[in-house]
Amino acid sequence: MSDNFDMPRFISDDEPDETPEPYVPDFLTPRSYPSIDSIPDGTQKPDPDMAEPSAEDSQSIKPFLEEDLTTFDEEAEEKPKQQRTPIGAEHQPKAPPPEEQSTFVNPALARVAAAQPRSEFREVGEIWLAFRTFVIVVFAALIVAFIFSYWTPDSFLSEEFKGELQAVSSTQTEATALPSPLPTFSSVQKVGIITGHSGPPLNPAFEIDPGAICDDNNDGIPELTELSINTAVAQRLAGLLLQEGFEVEMLEEWDDRIDNYRASALVSIHTNTCENLGFGANGFNVQGSSNAAVRDRDEILVNCVVQTYGVSTGLPRHFGTSPDLIDYHVFREVSIDTPTIIVELGFMFADRQTLIERPDHMALGIANGLLCFLKPEQFRIEPTPLPSNTGG
Repeated sequence: MSDNFDMPRFISDDEPDETPEPYVPDFLTPRSYPSIDSIPDGTQKPDPDMAEPSAEDSQSIKPFLEEDLTTFDEEAEEKPKQQRTPIGAEHQPKAPPPEEQSTFVNPALARVAAAQPRSEFREVGEIWLAFRTFVIVVFAALIVAFIFSYWTPDSFLSEEFKGELQAVSSTQTEATALPSPLPTFSSVQKVGIITGHSGPPLNPAFEIDPGAICDDNNDGIPELTELSINTAVAQRLAGLLLQEGFEVEMLEEWDDRIDNYRASALVSIHTNTCENLGFGANGFNVQGSSNAAVRDRDEILVNCVVQTYGVSTGLPRHFGTSPDLIDYHVFREVSIDTPTIIVELGFMFADRQTLIERPDHMALGIANGLLCFLKPEQFRIEPTPLPSNTGG
């Protein structure tokens, strides 16, 4: 136990108390003061229950005036408050007076800011580094290529490797596309035009095949030939199609290119006989392949040309057909995916004036029919079904 710890002890009534009295300062000694009552004459009336204060006490008691309070408040404001100094503040640089703080720079913050590079200089430095690396790589690649190109000895590659490389190069061939049974459409559509009876005739005994002729004087010199009419219309038709942006290919009657010919459409132009067959032997005719099961698109082309040709020329349609039209040799020769028709422009006897004087109208009628078939968005013509074929 600590020596400073005092145990309580019991003191009897007979035993005198030896505990010294604690020292109390004079200003803490309780005193009794008389009560002061204010009376009208301004004198003080002493309290009878209290002893009259001594002269010394009277001098120590002074009235607490209002001006003393004002003086105390001013002294309290003038006395500065004690501020605690932070730990380590003595090692920090002292801040300048308030009037100089606008130009003051903390040395520690200045060193940190100086150690960090500015963003714009860092971006420029990265771009320059990338550009310099790229230039070095390209320059090195050019040097290596130059060295391998000009200083590589002939013995660098073995003869066996050279022989295999030459064999591979010699066996390379261009790839050829296999023909497809389905039509192939390109951005530029191709149209083939066959000028009826043009080119070398099938019979080698004849130099020219004029087709049907009109010999009015029976002198053996025809005044009008089918070949001349067909040629005039075919040439005008080709010009109209070229203006519409089509690719046009002119073909002869027995042209070798007709075999498995492929195009967006193929038209063969012919003219009917110059014989006087009587009533009803007039007008134009349009015929497609009779095998509608595999050439269904031919009938659509037929319907388009029938409507536009009749409107352009004013000629009626002749519904009679002949075996030469139904079994036209071109139908069997061209590719199955090429829509093909044969057009009989009119009869050379009954429609002679139209055939001679209006070749432009006939070409325009066929051209509009092709546009109706190949570009239906430009020609809103509803195709009409063909009537059954009747002999005539």
